[in-house]
Amino acid sequence: MSDYTAYRAMQLTWRGTDDADFPYSTVYEGKHLLLRVNDWPDEPYLYTMVVDGREVLELEEWPPAWRRPRV
Repeated sequence: MSDYTAYRAMQLTWRGTDDADFPYSTVYEGKHLLLRVNDWPDEPYLYTMVVDGREVLELEEWPPAWRRPRV
């Protein structure tokens, strides 16, 4: 997928991790996705999505199509 912004509309189900910097992960079409929580408000975006080790998407809020892990 070349347009990473399309991930915002996908129904992704995230799992919790033990990493405070990258607290969410999932796999989509064989790609490992991580969600980093940034140092907001010092950084302009709350989250950064990392796909296979590459920062690809910055987010100001949690997309409605995504499912957070159950606590």
